[in-house]
Amino acid sequence: MDRLTYLSISQFKKRGLHSAVCFDNDIIITSNIGDMDVFRHPCRINAVTMLVCNEGTIDCSVNLRRYHIVPGTLLMILPPDIIQLHQADGIKLYAVVVSSDYFNSLQIDFGKRSESYLQIRQNAIASISDATMYPLKCIYEAMLHNITAPITESREILRSLARALAYTVISYILTYSTENPTGDSRGKQIFDRFISLLNVHHMRERSVRFYADSLFLTPNYMSGAVRQYSGRSALEWINDYVVLEAKTMLGDTSISIKEVAYRLNFPTQSAFGKYFKEQTGISPKHYRLRLTS
Repeated sequence: MDRLTYLSISQFKKRGLHSAVCFDNDIIITSNIGDMDVFRHPCRINAVTMLVCNEGTIDCSVNLRRYHIVPGTLLMILPPDIIQLHQADGIKLYAVVVSSDYFNSLQIDFGKRSESYLQIRQNAIASISDATMYPLKCIYEAMLHNITAPITESREILRSLARALAYTVISYILTYSTENPTGDSRGKQIFDRFISLLNVHHMRERSVRFYADSLFLTPNYMSGAVRQYSGRSALEWINDYVVLEAKTMLGDTSISIKEVAYRLNFPTQSAFGKYFKEQTGISPKHYRLRLTS
């Protein structure tokens, strides 16, 4: 079985939080972009992240898809998404990070809302007005109060608030999404199916033919359709997914480079090192040293 590399909330906290408020190892609440520094390199957290930008701009990517976040932007990231923060200027925000176990205990059943889940995975942001943002601000502040000044039944109140926040964010993204995919074009259908397969198989399969065969298409036809729709070839998407996964694993120093090569289905560590350097211009060892220096 493929083993995805996740950072837990407890590990996230050990990376350094500037002014965050934490509830056990289940919830992190912050308004400081410095607490998001863990995302400066590709990172996958075993948690649901909900963020609203009040001031400034953020450039980030989720699963290689680039987003420019401005005031009034709502962002939701679901496991196993990989996020990277590229740049942030003059940021004021509301951010809530909820561990996957705690989120699941809220009984928000995405299994009965598969279309909603896929839409959020395809487009993680929504643009909302100040009036629409106000309920989110109220829930955020109520959660903050229940953690910092607990009263009788605070834990149950917090659970209810976290559930209300999650449903509100989901509703807003589905309602105010900045991009509502239509799924009408043949190119988009092929691209979406290709990316779905890539999400599942990129740790084991790196050949265009594998994905084309899975879609009952020729490699040339599939890659042409992918390029026409996205501006990039299927092989470029495959390589970027593999490199992104490799960078995420290399960020976890408890995993040896040899183990990274094994998890990504390379025959040897040397083969992985050659591939990684061809794609990034730097060896896995030097990439890891950059992260820890």
